[in-house]
Amino acid sequence: MQFPIIIGLHRSRILSGLFVLVSLLAAVGLAMLPRSTGNLPLFWLLWLLASLMAVFSLRPARLAIRIENTGALSARAIPDDHWETATLGETLFVHPWLTVFRLQQAGGKRQYIVLTFDSLSAEDFRRLRVFLRWQRHVNAPTDGA
Repeated sequence: MQFPIIIGLHRSRILSGLFVLVSLLAAVGLAMLPRSTGNLPLFWLLWLLASLMAVFSLRPARLAIRIENTGALSARAIPDDHWETATLGETLFVHPWLTVFRLQQAGGKRQYIVLTFDSLSAEDFRRLRVFLRWQRHVNAPTDGA
């Protein structure tokens, strides 16, 4: 493997499609409520606000991650040139279809990274999963034996 490995992330079409599906199911559920419900406009307003919040949170991460041969992580926003050191958080889920981990940058910014297999190239996804599994194994607490 050639180091450093630089992995660029982009928006997942799968997560966007799931959001649209759930939003439509919620709208159908609201449409099936009886018209005599006095709170119906409030429910539609809450649905609209929740949908807008989800759309804005699904913005492209526009994040690049650099993995060094020492196991160090760096991250940067795509338009910037400055790499910030980053560490992995406690939460981590690695699967061939879905990977979720928390990244904490040196500036104090924390963010959860949710990646599906369409969020990056297959080779980069495999490298990242291997790194995350290896990193978790190396950083596991010892039992003193």
